[in-house]
Amino acid sequence: MKNLFKISLALLLSDASQAFTTDGKEKIVLTYPAYRCQDVKIEKTIYLDELIEKKVGFRTIKKIVKVPKTIMVDQSLWYLKESGKKSARLFDKTCRSYGPIAERFGVVPSIAHYGWVCVGSQDLKNQSYWYTKQEGIENGKIYDSNCFEWANKYGDEYYTLENYEKAIRVKTSEGSSLKGIYDKTDKGAPSVAFKGVPFAKAPVGKLRWKLPKPIDNLGQFNADKFGPACPQPLGKDEYIKQVGVSEDCLHLNVWKPVVTNASSNLPVIVWIHGGGLNSGVSHKTSYRGASMAAKGSIFVSMNYRLGHLGFFAHSAQNKNEPRGNYGLYDQIEALRWVKRNIKNFGGNPNNITIIGESAGASSVLYHLTSDKTKGLFHKAIMQSTPVLINHPPVDGKNESSPYALTAVQTSSLLANKLGCKNNDSKVELDCLKKFPARKLPELGKTLRAGFFIDDYLHKKTPRIIATEEGGLRQIPIMIGSNEDEYTFFGKVPHKSTNEFQKFFIDSFGYELAQDLLDLYPSRNMTEMRESYIDFHTDYMFGVDAMYTASTNVMMGNKNIYHYHFSRVAPGAERIGLDAAHGLEIPYFFDNIPVDDVHDFYSQIDHDIASDMSLRILNFSKTGSPNTFKRRDIKWNAYTPLGESLKIGDDITTMSGHLDKEARTLIEAKKVTLPLNVPPILDRLFERTSK
Repeated sequence: MKNLFKISLALLLSDASQAFTTDGKEKIVLTYPAYRCQDVKIEKTIYLDELIEKKVGFRTIKKIVKVPKTIMVDQSLWYLKESGKKSARLFDKTCRSYGPIAERFGVVPSIAHYGWVCVGSQDLKNQSYWYTKQEGIENGKIYDSNCFEWANKYGDEYYTLENYEKAIRVKTSEGSSLKGIYDKTDKGAPSVAFKGVPFAKAPVGKLRWKLPKPIDNLGQFNADKFGPACPQPLGKDEYIKQVGVSEDCLHLNVWKPVVTNASSNLPVIVWIHGGGLNSGVSHKTSYRGASMAAKGSIFVSMNYRLGHLGFFAHSAQNKNEPRGNYGLYDQIEALRWVKRNIKNFGGNPNNITIIGESAGASSVLYHLTSDKTKGLFHKAIMQSTPVLINHPPVDGKNESSPYALTAVQTSSLLANKLGCKNNDSKVELDCLKKFPARKLPELGKTLRAGFFIDDYLHKKTPRIIATEEGGLRQIPIMIGSNEDEYTFFGKVPHKSTNEFQKFFIDSFGYELAQDLLDLYPSRNMTEMRESYIDFHTDYMFGVDAMYTASTNVMMGNKNIYHYHFSRVAPGAERIGLDAAHGLEIPYFFDNIPVDDVHDFYSQIDHDIASDMSLRILNFSKTGSPNTFKRRDIKWNAYTPLGESLKIGDDITTMSGHLDKEARTLIEAKKVTLPLNVPPILDRLFERTSK
């Protein structure tokens, strides 16, 4: 039994053959690669007496015989010795098979093995540092579980300590020296991440409710963890719990391929998260950029001020300064940072695509319709945004959205709720400025914040600019919506079919309501629930995307691409979400998890994500989402005939996903909204678009 254990251990360490000397001494001939990612092999004969020096406890390996420097075992030995850790967690290329085998013979499964390894990038770096230090060589070999792919792409000479340091360090125009970390996708694709990088001064104290100030030199900055979320109502969001909240939240994240330099000229993708302008964070798993970076782009995500800290104006503020939309100005400051610095990460500052979903897409709409953002981006993608909505002004006469509060009216109510109300407006504003940031967001549950027309970014509501007066900026634009958007927004509020029908009559008038009820019937409660989801999905998202695409094509933009997302993942179907609001995001960035313990997704979802992420990448490169692969469906630019890309169980083209009569009726009503939008629909808009 003892010999069986020893021989099994040797087999774990290499491809080996057992032999005996003439005096009967056991020996093992080890065969392993001379270099980790090459087929060149060498042999070494060792004796089992050398292999195991000492056992502690039940067959626990204390030390393993030294092997040549060219393999990871050497680095692991020094790492174990210097760090005092009990294991370096090195496994074979499957990351599974050798662990269980080792346990069967009572050996810790993390013993070094000659073959492929699976280990975190931080441990790899540590091992290589110790290896370099102890062996007195210039560069330690740096490897990863994806070694084979990396070596083929970059060559074995890349994996040195010197190049490792080059890959994770970037200098900014402000003089900051950022140190990132290696990152990789669930599928093992490598990238480098720079997390939690401040792009503006903390908007605290005297800078609360001020335009963001450019960041100063940060000196040596470790960009190895995500920054805190901006203050918002605290719920059960695990991503917010991971980082906490702070008013000092104006941070961004950058992912880049491993090997880049200032002349790489890669396309840049800048993500703006949703959350109704009152919640959200930049680092959710489905938002992360490792996959897109590994495919050949620079991916950026950002935080911006939310709720009443981000969208606020008061009568005591300087009326000659922009006010009201501080969250939007944060986004603009982040784009300016990207414009100044992205070249140092390997990105092309003249090829930036902004992309957002929900309130993030509404933000993109604001940037597309403002002259103040020209030159900061060159392509745009809007996912599920209500376009045909009017927003109130900061102050003064409210003709654009007469049933909504102006920013100044909102701040007056806010002061009253917080006990800051004062006849002296300056005293009132000072009180609000000193109020703890953590308490402000909770008021957003009953007094929500949103966009305002501030006479600086816009003189008119963006919907007028986007669909009537000149249209969106004449750049490549992608826009679309999901099949079942409104399943995301909760239960149907109507308790009877009569109540549902009354909602239509109160909102549209009797005659138009009857026409719409023919298209969205409610003969029983089941049908009513389906019609409620269908109508609000069409009214808030579907019609807006198609109408915006159509009007801008007619205004001369020939580079607009429309999509309709209808894929229902197995997990989404089980819980009744179907193709709900926001569920398309992980497909666009190829962030469908591999380790899907709840079986939420299937192989179909991985295939769609692979296709769509490549289309997003190509759109960011060239302005066309086509891959030009022979088998891929061609996605034509939108025309008045309305051809779209349908993202369902497979990817196909389609002409119009909305009933033509429904679309005509809804468009006819929505384009007359500026003066006669009824109160019930205005409240609906506020609830869903913010």
